[in-house]
Amino acid sequence: MSKRLGWFFALVATVAYSTNAPIARGVILAGMSPVTLLSGRFLLAVFLYSITLSGLPVRNSVGGRPLDRFGFWVGVGSGMINGFMMTAFFTVLETVSASIASMTSVALIQFFTLGLLFLRGEPITLRNVLRLLIGLAGLYMVIGLGGSADAFGLLLLVISSILYSIHMVSVQWFLKPYNTWTITTLLVISATIAIVIVWLLTGAETYVPAPTGWIAILFLGIFATYIGRVLTYSAINRIGSGQFVLLTPLETSLTIVWSVIFLGESLTPLQWLGTFFILMSIFMAADAVWRFVQRMFFPRMLSVGEG
Repeated sequence: MSKRLGWFFALVATVAYSTNAPIARGVILAGMSPVTLLSGRFLLAVFLYSITLSGLPVRNSVGGRPLDRFGFWVGVGSGMINGFMMTAFFTVLETVSASIASMTSVALIQFFTLGLLFLRGEPITLRNVLRLLIGLAGLYMVIGLGGSADAFGLLLLVISSILYSIHMVSVQWFLKPYNTWTITTLLVISATIAIVIVWLLTGAETYVPAPTGWIAILFLGIFATYIGRVLTYSAINRIGSGQFVLLTPLETSLTIVWSVIFLGESLTPLQWLGTFFILMSIFMAADAVWRFVQRMFFPRMLSVGEG
């Protein structure tokens, strides 16, 4: 039951996150600063978490041990990393379409996450090598042959992907034993501090295009931040970050769907092929998909348990 609930939480969170890039891209094109949008949505989320923690007995209802000094500082660091990651990714949306930014980020996050796992002692397997090669081939097709994509946007995507990978693995490695609501609130507050710092350093822009800007802040603050974050960390506690990442193809696919429907974005045939490659590289993380690949291309390895 716990794993089923974890998968349900992960599914809802995935749907919530799929709206991030399309909504942000829409209001950014309307003239709103990406950092202003982030500041508004995260300040709203902090307000909602504060009300929840002060008015409801959630700190004791979800279980987990009380927050100690180690957990506090890891949470602060991980949350601020996530905040800087969000500012980098949303800034990319000023020059890169939501669908391309999402696909590129997915491929890079997979690459850096596997690298972090390797540094922690996870062995290099044929499956991981194939996933990286297929994913990087897809990334090459998505961003354009010959480097036609915006160079500064790609640099920000690389930075945001590195930061997101560090954030996600740190949650699983170090913060899993603690109370979900406490950790989620700490992470969101820390991310908000990082975002507000960037907002102040970049001029503290306050323009919000009405009514779309306010609707975006409300929707992303409540659905994609407040609800999405609680469900994400609850899901990771039940099924692990590795399993949670298996839903990335769904999030990416939904992001592309929303971008095509509401923003009128489109992909070239080569970019669609690259999208397929990237999604397949993620699907191969599932044992069932990998066993099918083994039966098709590496039947001898089944007898020795490779992968």
